[in-house]
Amino acid sequence: APFLFSAAGTDISEIRSGVLAESIRRGDTAIEKIVRRAATWIGVAVGNVANLLAPDVVVLGGGLVEAMPTIFVDEVEKAARNHAMETFSRSMRVVAARLGDEGDQNNRGRHHEQGEDRSPDTVPSATKGAARIGIVVERDR
Repeated sequence: APFLFSAAGTDISEIRSGVLAESIRRGDTAIEKIVRRAATWIGVAVGNVANLLAPDVVVLGGGLVEAMPTIFVDEVEKAARNHAMETFSRSMRVVAARLGDEGDQNNRGRHHEQGEDRSPDTVPSATKGAARIGIVVERDR
């Protein structure tokens, strides 16, 4: 992973989703394989959750999804469909979030209006740039 090394060095805390995406764009198949494997395991979890909640939509967000939406959503969706029961697999959609960090700000505002304290001091620091998965169940089953 020559590009990854030159961009982030050996400090794993310096490796960001944009650097991983650029490394993949430059042809680093080892990094792509690692990202696809991680997305596959998330998809397995999503498929298992689908069996419990029967969601209509699964919304994926966070740095990796924003940097590599096609790779990440495709792998999660494929694994989720393989692990969900057929009836749930056919009916659910897996999509990338569209609001990014702006969505976090909108959520904080909505929670504030509802009387919940979601100020930056009370929101866990891990939410900034962290992976997010939303499950939407809209119809009665």
